[in-house]
Amino acid sequence: MTHSTDFEAQRARNATVPIASTMMAAPLRVTDILRRAEQIFADQRIVSRLAPAVVETMTYAEAGQAARRLASALV
Repeated sequence: MTHSTDFEAQRARNATVPIASTMMAAPLRVTDILRRAEQIFADQRIVSRLAPAVVETMTYAEAGQAARRLASALV
């Protein structure tokens, strides 16, 4: 029974601690996520299953380049 009481006491103490904001100062966009992945994981491979027997791989750097080419073509 002591374990339950300790838990409740800790829970009551935690309830008095204000929660910091979880919102970001700037909007989180797909372009921001991809740019960060390019910087940190440039050589890591992304594996995509396009169909049951079709698998495509590319690095985050290649994905970023492809996304920029597509964006440029759409402009």
